Amino acid sequence: MAKKRSLTLKVTKTLSGDMAEGYPRTYYGMQAFSYNGTDYPAIDAETFSMMAVSLYQSRLSAFIAYVELQEFGLNISEVQTNEPYY
Repeated sequence: MAKKRSLTLKVTKTLSGDMAEGYPRTYYGMQAFSYNGTDYPAIDAETFSMMAVSLYQSRLSAFIAYVELQEFGLNISEVQTNEPYY
């Protein structure tokens, strides 16, 4: 079975058990974004599905770093989630 790909991250933040203002936020890696001097153009679902694994992994790494810059203190590699978001 083929692995599923995703470039969507939903970030929630709670303060004293209550959802923080402006959250949850959803980031879409198929939309255009810039990271570390590189512009990543918007891509459609067909382009995304046909993307070589190496290009997907490169875009995914840049997208994760981009989101971590937007969300102070977030370290995606340390975040536990039991709820996939598509």
